[in-house]
Amino acid sequence: MTSRTPITRRPTFRVPLAVLLGATACWFVFNWTQPAGPGLDPDAVQYVSAAKSFAAHGTFQVPDDSWDTPDSVDPLTHFPPGLSTVLAAPVALGADPLQAARVVNGIAALVTIGMVFLFVSWAEGRAAGTVAAIAVAVTPAVSYVFLDVLSEPLFFALMLVTLACMVWRPRSPLWAGLGAAAAAMVRYAGVSVIAAVGAWSLLLPGTLRERVRRAVAALVPGAIALGAWMIRTRLETNGGGIREFKVYGQIAPTLHEGVRTLVGWSAPLVGGLWRLAPAIVAACALLVLARDAMRRWSVRERLSGKWSRAAGSGPPGPRAAFAVAATLVLAACYVAVVVMARLFADPGIPLDERLLSPLMLLAIVAIVITLSNGWRVWRRTARIVAAVLLMCWAGASAWATAQEGAYAVGTGNDYADESWFGSPLIAWVRDHAAGRALYTNYPTALYFHANRWARLMPKAPTPDTARAFADVVAQTHGLIVAFNRSSRFAVSATALMQLVPPPIHVVVRTHDGAIYELPR
Repeated sequence: MTSRTPITRRPTFRVPLAVLLGATACWFVFNWTQPAGPGLDPDAVQYVSAAKSFAAHGTFQVPDDSWDTPDSVDPLTHFPPGLSTVLAAPVALGADPLQAARVVNGIAALVTIGMVFLFVSWAEGRAAGTVAAIAVAVTPAVSYVFLDVLSEPLFFALMLVTLACMVWRPRSPLWAGLGAAAAAMVRYAGVSVIAAVGAWSLLLPGTLRERVRRAVAALVPGAIALGAWMIRTRLETNGGGIREFKVYGQIAPTLHEGVRTLVGWSAPLVGGLWRLAPAIVAACALLVLARDAMRRWSVRERLSGKWSRAAGSGPPGPRAAFAVAATLVLAACYVAVVVMARLFADPGIPLDERLLSPLMLLAIVAIVITLSNGWRVWRRTARIVAAVLLMCWAGASAWATAQEGAYAVGTGNDYADESWFGSPLIAWVRDHAAGRALYTNYPTALYFHANRWARLMPKAPTPDTARAFADVVAQTHGLIVAFNRSSRFAVSATALMQLVPPPIHVVVRTHDGAIYELPR
């Protein structure tokens, strides 16, 4: 009787490599968000103020910047509470909220890059996982959001954890459902993750009863989380909602912006019409890649449930095809939810780099897995072409990302810009405006650099609006802090002040604006 020789498995070091790649990304985030960072987007006011409110009072309250309302605070409704809840814990312990956000972004970078490596290496090996992790890290649209106080970094991490649960635990949908619920509580676009786990559970092989049972288990956590938040919002806003739902239309300009964003992603460092050439090359290469993958993977058989079953509770069929299928389902749900939200919830939703960054991340994961899977059977010419295209794109993206990081450290992003730190107008408000109501065209700047809440000046003022505004300022003994900066996102102080009836008293004038008061 022959004895079997025990097989010793060679260590793969996947987890240590994932930690190493993630820690490297975390280091870059910390290095690029040192003062004057992290960047301060206007959305950061709501994230930070809600975190402070929850840490101090247990409620999510944000500044009300409407000049014509008596309340100074509103319940948080424009964003879900996920990021503010995470920030509230260190804030309650005395940490600075901006530094807390910096730590959250760093940890999110570690998880995001580490999960990309683990997910892709599970499907196609460590080399493919490393390529995917680097490609995600150097994508400007992805890396940029880690340099600001935004919800996207935490959303990326939760989205990828959910994707991994969809693939690694296909017969335990509750895990993916919990991850999707958490993602939806960080960004409303996370509704797409809930939809994806439900759709994925229905697509997996099994009887109709099994599919429905899996889908219900996957959808219940998200339904409970969103339902609870919507009930809370209606109660605290006296019947108000998160958004006003109706048909908005006029989506063509938004879709055109989305096309420009994707063209820019495919051709970094190239401007104007010159972007079209590399974008067309990239589009053609993706079409060829997709056709090759469809030929190698029998999609019809996989969707009809004829996949060969792996042992235990693992995924059916080839890992690469399974991982790509799940990634594409999640990407398709994200696109569908964003377009539907633009049509029926918010006409101001832009298809810019920030909003499309999750789609870019998922696309990179799917592309790298498909490339690696085809690499083994391609001819030498095809390999050389694929390698050249990938290296050119990665090199240009890395250069653009390095420039973003250098700018964030040297100058500061958005309202962390050094010009706001050195503003004499803001310095005067800090030193002399205690106890006075403030009205300005840049409330975000005063919130972060003067630690003051301020109301926003009227948009598109008319003579009647200007008179009503002047009455409110006079009655509240307020100050008008008028910055002379121009921006498509900010109200023009000059146009308003020309319509405000005299007398107007100039309190102070500096190189970056002026402060006015009106007699009672």
